[in-house]
Amino acid sequence: MIPRVSSHRALLAAVAILLFWQVVALWPSSTPVEDSPGNPPNAPQALKTEPAREAPTFRGFSPPVAAAPDYSIQRFRYVSVSTGQKQWQLLARSADFYSDHDTVLAQEIQAELFSNDLKQTLSVKVTGREARYLVSTRELEVGGNVRASFPDGSEIQSDYLRFDPKLRRVLIPTRYFTQGKGPNSKTTQISFTSQGLEGSLDEGHFVLPANVMIEVSKQALARHTSEHPSHHSAPAIFRASKAELWNPQRLLRLDSRSTPLKDSFVTLEQSGPNELRARARRMEIRGVASSPLSRGSTQSSENEKERPSFLAEDDVKIEEWTKGNSRTDRPYRHSTSGQAEFSPETDSFVLTEYPQVYQEDDTMTGDIITIYRREDRVEIENPNAITRGSHE
Repeated sequence: MIPRVSSHRALLAAVAILLFWQVVALWPSSTPVEDSPGNPPNAPQALKTEPAREAPTFRGFSPPVAAAPDYSIQRFRYVSVSTGQKQWQLLARSADFYSDHDTVLAQEIQAELFSNDLKQTLSVKVTGREARYLVSTRELEVGGNVRASFPDGSEIQSDYLRFDPKLRRVLIPTRYFTQGKGPNSKTTQISFTSQGLEGSLDEGHFVLPANVMIEVSKQALARHTSEHPSHHSAPAIFRASKAELWNPQRLLRLDSRSTPLKDSFVTLEQSGPNELRARARRMEIRGVASSPLSRGSTQSSENEKERPSFLAEDDVKIEEWTKGNSRTDRPYRHSTSGQAEFSPETDSFVLTEYPQVYQEDDTMTGDIITIYRREDRVEIENPNAITRGSHE
């Protein structure tokens, strides 16, 4: 006798077959999918810097209009691969699939972004509240309390990040406030804020496109040198309309030319007993041991040559105040030149390209002028000093 199958069991079997074929149709055949692992590892700790006052604008990824997910997967894992190379990997608490819209939405995510020029073990690790990607393009978006950690210890945080896997480029639009810190180092710490960020993982070229502030400070130098604590320099704070990072050259270039205002400058401020304020059309931070978005070694060299120096170019003006006077007073000394190079290690700077130094009632000119701030000493090469000159 042939057993009779109830109608509700037949209906359940039909639904199961239909669901299976929806999964097969949505999943890209060229991308290997691994089984879901156990609970993902804990997310990295938040940056120590305080968040900006600007309210985040990310409000969540909306599902396709008038669409319900075809199905959901708990403890989801997905690996995007192209021509045998990993592009990115996504772990999520759950993921919703919208087959007709080519869209996947995921919640409580961890992602890894891979570069063609780095070993697969040196990925950029990203966490966030939500993620979205299109099955056809594999473009990945992460939103909500986004944090990205780089192999050398550098970190960035924002409220949104997009990754183009074909170009290996990351993008944070300018409407999102971005902040970060540089690589692990025993001597120097670099931190920054900006409106937005964009750049290439393969080329090591990144742009901070608007409203940039960069802080360079020493890290516990008394432990590593015999330098007296009173000689420690205060942090150097740069502000610019735009900045570019060239990691292979260990160069961070700040520029004012992205704004049409004629009175727009890159500025440098350093507080302390001997306060300094400088302006120029362009400035550079040179010889950074690694970078805020490094693609290099996981170890930061502490070589003396890799400690930062600062270069100011074009329409340079430097003002100095001593402990005895305030910013409301006339500067103790001010300088003008076409170029100035600062050495944070010696707390000195060198002026070239028609330099002039004004101190009290004296005007000092020469081919090259070096100012040693700690000793309050000025050296002039091929000098031409004019006593009781004008002080402007």
